[in-house]
Amino acid sequence: MHPLRSLQHRQDESGLALLMTVATVAVLTILIFQFNTLTRMTAQETAYFRDSAQATYLAKAGAVAGQAVLSLDAKIDGKIDGLNDKWAQPISSFPLREGVLSVLITDERGKFNLNNFARVVDSDTQDEHKRQLRSLFQRLEENPNLVDSIIDWIDGDDAKRPFGAETSFYQSLPEPYWPKNGTIQNFQDVYLIKGMTHDIVEKLRPYITIYPHSADGKININTAHPWILEGLHPQMTPSLVSRVVQARPFKNPLDVERVGGMKRIAQALRLKQVYQIHSEIFSVMSDGRVNETTKVVQAIVNREGSNAMTLLMYRIE
Repeated sequence: MHPLRSLQHRQDESGLALLMTVATVAVLTILIFQFNTLTRMTAQETAYFRDSAQATYLAKAGAVAGQAVLSLDAKIDGKIDGLNDKWAQPISSFPLREGVLSVLITDERGKFNLNNFARVVDSDTQDEHKRQLRSLFQRLEENPNLVDSIIDWIDGDDAKRPFGAETSFYQSLPEPYWPKNGTIQNFQDVYLIKGMTHDIVEKLRPYITIYPHSADGKININTAHPWILEGLHPQMTPSLVSRVVQARPFKNPLDVERVGGMKRIAQALRLKQVYQIHSEIFSVMSDGRVNETTKVVQAIVNREGSNAMTLLMYRIE
């Protein structure tokens, strides 16, 4: 072979070898980078799953602890429930092992029960429930006419109220569905009611409940928010409500009559069995947080005496 050709051939081979070496190094670099990224991602995912599991256990433990506090309270003084009780004192960001725990217990009997409208009662009682809920809407600066839609959603007939909606409206929607026309079993139903936007429902949520499902119209006067108390009677002025709140907790239903200006009103409410001084339905909200991961357990419990606790709802988020 000619010397020049031989030299060029060797140069070509060297260039090809160099190119192959560069390509190999490039591929190896990419593989190493991908492996490193995958390793980091796997480590992050492992950490997330670890934190998620620990946060879940924390939240579950908080829910169990909340039920234990309620059970103990029933043994100590189960005939009275007020906002000074141990169960009513929230636990906020309590350090526990590698995370923090928060627990909040609220009395569902201190709220307005939407399932009052599912009860078969006389028209006067139904009108009273309507007036109470309209009063709450006004306090929240929301349109009280929305109460008609709530009643139509729950009551058993298909007769539309002036500002309400019945089957014909819900079936005419692009994605039609049926009104409940009965007891609300799941709070998510409230979001389906005509006019009830997410913001309105969230505004209402601290003051309304669907428990117990078999509503009896009673509220716990020892724990109810002043706005709920204000709606109990047309003559419940803010000043009267303030006196009632200051006199709590009541240890006997008759004690309400001794509040200045409340005798006649309290007698009327007691005869209609509108209020009581104890509770059996509670919400336990437990929040477990580990690093940046948070898990929430919400439980609705029926405290049937000091030794019995029935779960009505349990959800992990």
